[in-house]
Amino acid sequence: MSLNFIITLISLGFLCLPVNSFAQNEQKYDPLKERIILPLNEIPNYREEMRNIVVTLSDYAKNKNPDFFIVIKGGEYLLYRENWENLYDELDRAQKHNAKTPEEIFIINLFAEQSESQKIGSPSRRFARSIDGFLIFNHYCNNSDLPKEAINTLKDFNIAILGEEICPSEKILAIQKQAASHAVPLYTAPDIKVAFKTIPSEAPFMDNATNVNSLKDARNILVVTDTNEFSDKQNFINLLKQTNYDILILDPIFQNKYPLTKEEVYSLKFKKNGAKRLVLASLNLATIKDTDFLWKKNWKLQNPSWLRKIADNNDEAIVVEYWKPEWQKIIGNYFNGILSLDFDGVVFQDLNRHLEFEELTPIDY
Repeated sequence: MSLNFIITLISLGFLCLPVNSFAQNEQKYDPLKERIILPLNEIPNYREEMRNIVVTLSDYAKNKNPDFFIVIKGGEYLLYRENWENLYDELDRAQKHNAKTPEEIFIINLFAEQSESQKIGSPSRRFARSIDGFLIFNHYCNNSDLPKEAINTLKDFNIAILGEEICPSEKILAIQKQAASHAVPLYTAPDIKVAFKTIPSEAPFMDNATNVNSLKDARNILVVTDTNEFSDKQNFINLLKQTNYDILILDPIFQNKYPLTKEEVYSLKFKKNGAKRLVLASLNLATIKDTDFLWKKNWKLQNPSWLRKIADNNDEAIVVEYWKPEWQKIIGNYFNGILSLDFDGVVFQDLNRHLEFEELTPIDY
């Protein structure tokens, strides 16, 4: 969509519909309509808004406990400056100078001063300094690579890399060995049906008898964020205590109903062999389900309005407008609860949701 066309639509009043005018029935909701519903001057910098949440929560946690670990899952495009943000800034300059034609926009941006931090590929330093770990997904099983700029940022800021792999059983040992050669501890599962919801009875790969005091000390990981199939919370805790995994990543709410206690979290900080390990809480920053602990009975899609859309990859989850103060207050209170339980850190999930909003509100011209 050209900038001229968008400006024409604004002048005619076609882009001034309120957000809550979306259809309430998700079956009829067409996300492509948002491309002409959202006024240009109301398009957030979705990437910077996501960075701000992580940085704010990280600063708050580390002021309370400097040893608290911040891990992110996804968010590789937040680690550095990509072309999307340059286009966003160019559009902002065009609006401020009332530029309307492509030629006018070109001239304005041709002579615009650009700092080192605004160059494509430059690291997002404030964001990178706020995190301790980056959790990759199916990197080894699918032979998928992060953007080289993201890899450079992870290396330059000494950010630990961890991994989750859902991979056929016959390939798991090979990818475990490959990851170990890169000093990347893995969580592995042979199938999505058991992933994140079971506790293996066998010893972990690279069983480690030493204390784990940092993310880079870890040799293996166990992730259990779906606890619905366990009989009760005490049974769940007892099973975890009988394992030797170096890092546990858990939902702090058992079966979406019963919060873990401070005493239970502390009891999990020791492996069966007696050595110390890290216990991290999982927290979704940009999606919610109607079965989640935080869900309120009177909520539904787009009511509140920041419950924006069905997730592209999960029709049970709703993507939220994570930059809205109402949602941030909810997440902030929940995060404070995690800190009160004395977890060793947190894994922020869903950081790539900014890509869905960018697709819905394109800023190219």
